[in-house]
This record gives sequence, C-alpha cells and structure tokens, in this order.
Amino acid sequence: MLPPQRPFPRMVNMSVSGSQPNMYESHRGLGAYVLPQADLICYSLGANDAATAVAAATYTTNVKNMIAHKQSRYPGGTMIVFGPAPDENNTNETNAIAIRTAASVAAFEANDPKVAYVNLGGAFDRTVSGNYASTDPTGSRIHPSDVGKRRSSRSSDVPGR
Repeated sequence: MLPPQRPFPRMVNMSVSGSQPNMYESHRGLGAYVLPQADLICYSLGANDAATAVAAATYTTNVKNMIAHKQSRYPGGTMIVFGPAPDENNTNETNAIAIRTAASVAAFEANDPKVAYVNLGGAFDRTVSGNYASTDPTGSRIHPSDVGKRRSSRSSDVPGR
C-alpha cells in the first residue's frame, strides 16, 4: 500500500523588480495576497528601500503590517523576514543597515515563533562586483547575482544552518 499523496507545494512569487513594501501594502489592501493556504511566506523586500532612502519607520510599518497579515490569514504558516543583502554603495549600505535593524525588530516584536528574521547583510563581500546582477549600474549595485544568491543561501543566519 502506498503512503497517502501530499499535495505538491505551490510557490507564488509576488515580487516585481523595483518593488518596495509600500507597493505591497496597497496590493495587500486590495486582496492581492489572499491565498487559500500558505505554509511558508518569505518576505524579502528592503534593497530598493535602502537604495531610495525610504525611512526605516515607513519600512517598519510595512513589514509589521505584512506580519500581521500572515498572523491573521495564515496563523499556522511560517514567515521568514529577510534583511537585504549587502549594498555596494556606502550610502545605500548605511540605509540598508537601518532597514535590516527595522526588519529584525519587527520580527522580534511579533512575538510569534513562526516568524523568523534572517540577516543577509553579511552574506557576501560587497566589494566584489560578481556578487551583483550585471543589470545593476556600477556604483549602486543592490541586487545579488546568481553567485550572490548562492552565497546568501549559505549564510550562517539562514534557519537550519
């Protein structure tokens, strides 16, 4: 006798290049993130916020709203809030540090064992251009390349590592 079949996991990517949390908040308010079930939600926004100097308080409000959405709609699901990967530019990196701190605090203050924070800020050397997408302009690279993503996935902060 065969064991019962488990449903194949479905991944839904809600991101768009250049996205910022305020865009997701407006979409969430319109019901864009209402799925029948979500076992794992990965919240990986903040790189564009750091690059455009979005205030950490604005980011904090947005990430807390998304955590509250997870808690009300998918209380059994796990949410991982990722702090952005390193930014090449010193000014952007300073902003990214504030965004990472805000994400960490929001996850901690959620007081939910199913909400975790992963800091990707030290995932790779920000002075190595190969860690960034070739489409990012030199001097303001913020999006990891495939190499940068692999290094990020091996970060010591990733759960289970």
